[in-house]
Amino acid sequence: MKLRTLLLKLKLTSGFGIKSEYAFYKFLRNKYKVLPIEINFSALDIAKCVSLSNRYYDKFCKSFNSKEVNDSLNYHLEHVKFISILDENYPIGLKESYLPPIIIFYFGNISLIENKMLGVVGSRKNTDYAFKSLNMLIPEVVQSDIVVVSD
Repeated sequence: MKLRTLLLKLKLTSGFGIKSEYAFYKFLRNKYKVLPIEINFSALDIAKCVSLSNRYYDKFCKSFNSKEVNDSLNYHLEHVKFISILDENYPIGLKESYLPPIIIFYFGNISLIENKMLGVVGSRKNTDYAFKSLNMLIPEVVQSDIVVVSD
């Protein structure tokens, strides 16, 4: 399996969170001088590499080997845009952050990731103050060619 595909499969698998995903990536970085394009790891191998706790081990192994995850993986490979931490266009600032995601899903033009960005974080139910503040700030941000990102 391609390593990039394996990372996507891990993202889609239950019982394997962002800490485990990043621990596996760090394991690979330490094990190989040059990361291989093709790689063969079983669920058991991966669980051992990251010292997955007993609490999540069964859930992870069952999910990793399930038809649902394999169907989801095939769907994502055919229909969903994503970049992995292995890709050249993965943002360097994000890669150097604490627990960077191994997979980023996106819509639209991925080249915008090279622009200056402003992250807007907040409640789904915003207050009048937040609404007024953003209405005051955003026009200037848009005129400055700053990309607004959100989770």
